[in-house]
Amino acid sequence: MKNELDSFDLNSDNNFSVEERTLDQQEAMKAVISDTGRNFAPISGIIYSLIYFTIIIIPLSTFNNRKNKSTN
Repeated sequence: MKNELDSFDLNSDNNFSVEERTLDQQEAMKAVISDTGRNFAPISGIIYSLIYFTIIIIPLSTFNNRKNKSTN
């Protein structure tokens, strides 16, 4: 979708001038900005990172506590 939108930017300035705005460009823009997966990627990334962190930190902290108790 983004590649299609970029094809309408004729002078590659990441802006759409009046000459570059067409009905096809507007439809491509709507498709890009309404892509919920792209828009919510940072939020879902944080959620998955917290889940993975929890899965990893609990066994590591348990192992570390057992190791410290056995050396004392």
